[in-house]
Amino acid sequence: MIEAVLKNTDTLIGKESLEKKLKAAKPLKVKLGVDPTRPDLTFGHLVVFNKLRQFQELGHEANLIIGDFTTLIGDPSGRSSTRPVLTKETIKKNADTYLEQAYKILDKEKTKVHYNSDWFDSMQFEDCLKLARKMTVARMLERDDFSKRFESNAPISIVEFLYPLIQGYDSLILDTDVEIGGTDQLFNMLVGRALQKDAGKSEQAVITMPLLVGLDGTKKMSKSMDNYIAFTDTPKDMFGKIMSIDDETMWIYYKLLLEHEDTSINSLKREHPMQAKKSLAKTLVSRFYADEIANNELIQFEQVFSKNK
Repeated sequence: MIEAVLKNTDTLIGKESLEKKLKAAKPLKVKLGVDPTRPDLTFGHLVVFNKLRQFQELGHEANLIIGDFTTLIGDPSGRSSTRPVLTKETIKKNADTYLEQAYKILDKEKTKVHYNSDWFDSMQFEDCLKLARKMTVARMLERDDFSKRFESNAPISIVEFLYPLIQGYDSLILDTDVEIGGTDQLFNMLVGRALQKDAGKSEQAVITMPLLVGLDGTKKMSKSMDNYIAFTDTPKDMFGKIMSIDDETMWIYYKLLLEHEDTSINSLKREHPMQAKKSLAKTLVSRFYADEIANNELIQFEQVFSKNK
């Protein structure tokens, strides 16, 4: 079973413990946290949602954390500057759309949804100080993004130092067995392990997923880079954006978004790249809309671009 869990992953921390838990045949608590900083999920999120859905299919408990409290800080991962502060009203509105979109991938009946404001809103300042004592400034500066900002004299807010602790505290509260996230979340997830160990609890396994490249084929898919495909894109826009990617990016999408095996991808590479890309676009649009709609977009695309109509 560990081989299935490791499919398309980048890093696994706590492998030995995870193998023991899997062999015990007891449902594991698997956690994925998302911060509703924008109203739309992107295909970058689809990579980790695929993994959470896989755990559901294997009989484990999927815990989706809506970081409505952590969004007030803003995740500093991969950032060269402090994120802008959002209002609670904006965060709530974004969070509502996140759930609607997430259930296009996840089994709603098998998904436990938590808002981390449920436990953080009731915390006193003294509780915050106790949590802050669990981590040193030196340890925080081990983070690549923090160290780069420190060396370049770029401002680092004290509250940003708290973000990994707050994310880690979610794991402590839920007694998480496994946490999944992008490679840029590794430090934050390791903090969760440290807090669990300090509390005398079993440490969660940490699984990181590769960061999906955007439409430009080089940088991480991001709304700020305008190189993204959103869950809520119209079928026409979604199909067109997929058709705009280069061939190398196409194979990455087949692997991370459609979860094709290498043998399947190698077989597809024997086809004409345009045909393989049309198949990719049609399949992905079908995941978010009806097959009939996806097929219609394929026909429309062929008429406009292939037949010059």
